[in-house]
Amino acid sequence: MSRDLFSRYIWLIDTIKRYGALTREQINQLWIRSSFSGISDADALNTGFDPAYVIDAYSHMQRGADKFFSRFFDKLAGNASIRRMILLGTPADKIRDSWADEVYRFKQLRHKYLLYPEK
Repeated sequence: MSRDLFSRYIWLIDTIKRYGALTREQINQLWIRSSFSGISDADALNTGFDPAYVIDAYSHMQRGADKFFSRFFDKLAGNASIRRMILLGTPADKIRDSWADEVYRFKQLRHKYLLYPEK
């Protein structure tokens, strides 16, 4: 669910920066028309975080692109590496592959702490 939340956060920031001041009703209408409104939490968890959403949002910034990446972005991402790779123009698949070793090590470490078998 946190991956989906991260993508939604990026969508909201991009939308506000694109359109400026918006009412809640205007944001709701834009949300209904967005691709995120059809993503269930289960689908988001199965597909995981896709850096393509962030790359797309950043590349379509009409104003304030220099303020797109805040310290909060780095905190959500865990470090500044995703921001750096996006700024360098790294493709989404390469960004995702860059943390594969860390995910593998994490899964190995957490295995001994699981109370139930993994599905």
